[in-house]
Parts: sequence; C-alpha cells; structure tokens
Amino acid sequence: MYLPLLDGSDQVGVMALTLDHVDDYNRRLLRRLSSLVADMVVHQARVHRPVLPGPAP
Repeated sequence: MYLPLLDGSDQVGVMALTLDHVDDYNRRLLRRLSSLVADMVVHQARVHRPVLPGPAP
C-alpha cells in the first residue's frame, strides 16, 4: 500500500507498507500515521535547514 506524505496540498514523499489484510479501520489508521510522518519530515526539514553564509564584514 502506498500513502502520500502531504504538507497541506504539497506532497513531500510517499510511504510504502506491506500488509496481509487491509480493512477500513487500517486505512484510516494508516492515513493518520502518514499525516504524522509527513509532519515530522516537514518539521525536521525546517529545523535542520542549512544557514546560508552572509556577506563578510
């Protein structure tokens, strides 16, 4: 099963899972999990963004 990792309307990645059986409950749970993973990915990207060097004094 492939789930998009979304930040609003922007796709920041894809999460792939292999399950023996998928029902509606699992789909809802996996959508919530993919939302949490996307939030973590976006947060890490914002926190660890490299700082560009400014002009020399």
